[in-house]
Amino acid sequence: MTNPNYVIKPTDPTKPDAEFTRKVSQLANPRYAENPDPEHGADRPAELAPSEWYVIPDKVAVPPELVVYAVDQKALEAKTLSKPDKNTAVMQIHKWIEMLSGAETKDLFVGEWSVAERVVVYRGEAVDRVYRVEVPVWQYAFESFVLLGTVDKNSKDPKEKNKPEGVEVPFGNPNRPAVLVDFEGGAISYHRGKDRVDEQARTEVLIMSPEGRLMAHNSSVDAADKVRVERHKGWKDRLKEVRDDTKTSSGSTDPFKTP
Repeated sequence: MTNPNYVIKPTDPTKPDAEFTRKVSQLANPRYAENPDPEHGADRPAELAPSEWYVIPDKVAVPPELVVYAVDQKALEAKTLSKPDKNTAVMQIHKWIEMLSGAETKDLFVGEWSVAERVVVYRGEAVDRVYRVEVPVWQYAFESFVLLGTVDKNSKDPKEKNKPEGVEVPFGNPNRPAVLVDFEGGAISYHRGKDRVDEQARTEVLIMSPEGRLMAHNSSVDAADKVRVERHKGWKDRLKEVRDDTKTSSGSTDPFKTP
């Protein structure tokens, strides 16, 4: 494949034409416009000629951009009983963020999954809501990813140290939300003789979707869901990668340089 950002240079490099200047100015790095393969010279086409259509033999399924799970992440990770209000169920929401717009952000392209780890919902309450979470975005000035909403807990400035972590992300559509209809299970306590027994029973949840369909969730099934587990782990690893700056510290950010 050829470089989609490649721009044919003017005949006289000392007098670049307006179109060349405009195209280069739109790139994050002017070097992206250079030809990485000198053998083909300056007259190499900027894109490949179209090939014949190829029909994929399998059915292509487009996954949903918002998924709700009956999972209490705190109980899973701490290996202890979680004790929310007996009238509430704990949910987890995964959302694909294409673009983030809001009071704290202005039309930022993200293109990543984000997770509302622990959303406590009452019966009859909307599951969809705004949740504060750290979001990785590309910072053009530094040619690296940064986390929106990071809080420096070691800061000596009380305002920095005590401000809410993350930025507001709408998990779902507040104008047409999913609603928690009913649930049963969760943390239960009973006495066997003189001893008190605390157990975590699996939670069965009934949700009304925005389209008016009833969806049943089981906490045991959702907790073991392979896609959920992998996506949640990938999200946590991604935040840690950006937070620790492992991506940029490993070497050059220039894609045309061999590490």
